[in-house]
Amino acid sequence: EAEFAIDLYHCGEAISNEWDTLQEFDNLFLVSVQAPKMDQNYFASDQEESSAPEEDSSFPRRFGIIAVRGCMVVGIRDETGNILTDPAFQQSKNQETTHKGNK
Repeated sequence: EAEFAIDLYHCGEAISNEWDTLQEFDNLFLVSVQAPKMDQNYFASDQEESSAPEEDSSFPRRFGIIAVRGCMVVGIRDETGNILTDPAFQQSKNQETTHKGNK
């Protein structure tokens, strides 16, 4: 089990909106990338052009892919640490909204 935080402050609205659509049990791929130095052969493949892209063993090296890990979302927290997918939190939030609306 692992936990990570994403700061989307400097990302565009489209990227922030995409992350906001994540739900419990969604599957993700976490990719570690270290950008390689670009040269004239940066995008050139060591494979013959007739090779299918999925058979191109040079892809990770050319694009700086260090590691790929799969994971499943088991909980989403807000900035204050509340688990947004917790039914108890949702119920208290709904009650709070109701009380605010009735004042």
